[in-house]
Amino acid sequence: MEKQLPEIISKYIEASNDFDETGYADTFIDNGVIDELSVGRKFEGEEEIKQYFRNYFIDYKTSTKIQEYQIKDNVVTVKVIFKGSFPNGGQGISGFYEFSLSPTGKIEQLIADLK
Repeated sequence: MEKQLPEIISKYIEASNDFDETGYADTFIDNGVIDELSVGRKFEGEEEIKQYFRNYFIDYKTSTKIQEYQIKDNVVTVKVIFKGSFPNGGQGISGFYEFSLSPTGKIEQLIADLK
């Protein structure tokens, strides 16, 4: 039987799709990190995470839909489809998330990429 998606990941997707900057940032620990492989940059801490969210989600009206996920210990690997106002965004672009969760249950690190 497949494990249930951790609540913090559901909150991350919900905040993202609602363009809720504060809710999005609140899913991370204070010194959380997003390692965005598709842009070749890491975003560290609350302000940089909010900047990332504004630039790549709010500005492009990006919505995220989970396709499938796997859970191993504190790591949740998720395949997603992104849609938005970016090139080919109407058709959707496949993406990949690897969430590492802290002992408190919040996101410690997120590795993100496009497929």
